[in-house]
Amino acid sequence: MKKPQRIEMAGANRATYHYNAPIIGLLCILKQIRIILQKILST
Repeated sequence: MKKPQRIEMAGANRATYHYNAPIIGLLCILKQIRIILQKILST
């Protein structure tokens, strides 16, 4: 009975990861753009 529950939890974690992955990617890109802009403005 314990093994199916573990598989379901792993499936839920994968679903949340795939849902959050694009959001995390966009945040990383925005951080990189902010750093680049700060370098351009500081020089």
